[in-house]
Amino acid sequence: MTGTTERAAAGLWSAWRIARWAAVLVLLLLPLVMMQVSDEWNWGILDFLFAGTMIGGTTLLYELAERTSGSRALSRRGGTRARHLPANRVDHDRSRQW
Repeated sequence: MTGTTERAAAGLWSAWRIARWAAVLVLLLLPLVMMQVSDEWNWGILDFLFAGTMIGGTTLLYELAERTSGSRALSRRGGTRARHLPANRVDHDRSRQW
């Protein structure tokens, strides 16, 4: 049973992936809603295309990095693998008395 759970968690549309793209959608819809509320917001189609390219492109790059890493370590540990690194030698050198 754990095999099916792992496959579902590593699926194409995991909960984290849906949350990321939902956040992108909310960020793009926010100026559209604010344009209806206030006259100070004046976005054109090029502004939305630029914002969509920047925000969506960043999200796509993150997903590419996550997929090429071979694991979900980027999302689980904030992009760091410091837990698997050996202890820092500087810390050992500082413990010596001069």
